Amino acid sequence: MRVIQALTLGAALLATTAATAFAGDADVVKYRQKNMEIMGAHMNSIAAIVKGDVTNKDQLAAHAKGLSAAAALAPGAFKTQAQTSESTAKPDVWADWAKVEAGFESLRTKADALAVAAAAGDQSAIGAAVGDIGKSCKSCHDNFRVKK
Repeated sequence: MRVIQALTLGAALLATTAATAFAGDADVVKYRQKNMEIMGAHMNSIAAIVKGDVTNKDQLAAHAKGLSAAAALAPGAFKTQAQTSESTAKPDVWADWAKVEAGFESLRTKADALAVAAAAGDQSAIGAAVGDIGKSCKSCHDNFRVKK
């Protein structure tokens, strides 16, 4: 009887540990996805302003600053390797972390340049920076994101 109780207790502890680990991964993935959604939302707003789809030019600098801040947080959001069925990050993210980190640094630098250009109202630099950011995003998504 004691053997069965010990096995049952062991199985319960193992199941609890696995569930806790999975819940941790789910939280990490959700945080990572929210950070990426924030960047996407700022980029969508920036694109709408730059294209003239909306008349909120006075908000461009704020969105550019927000994008820059989110880009600075992105490496930390990906640092912990966590996967769930909801994750679109490829395992290559952590296998080639140096390349991912360099991509995030490039994105942050380009987002910072956009923030400076937007604050100055330099339309030419704004357009170039938006294009550069788009290329930077696409590069990482092509290499490190599962296509939806």
